[in-house]
Amino acid sequence: MNAIADKMLKYSNRFVTLLEERSGTSKGRLINISDRQRMFSQRIAKFYVFRLFPKWSG
Repeated sequence: MNAIADKMLKYSNRFVTLLEERSGTSKGRLINISDRQRMFSQRIAKFYVFRLFPKWSG
């Protein structure tokens, strides 16, 4: 499950980066920054849950 989550994070980041590049505006950059902050907070939560329940990280 951990590997799947990491793969989704990678693809999500790539998708948002492409959106930013194609938008050509400062709004696209702001969206990318906010998306990165969201992804990092989700990643922190994932590591916390996997630390509490190691059998789920399998």
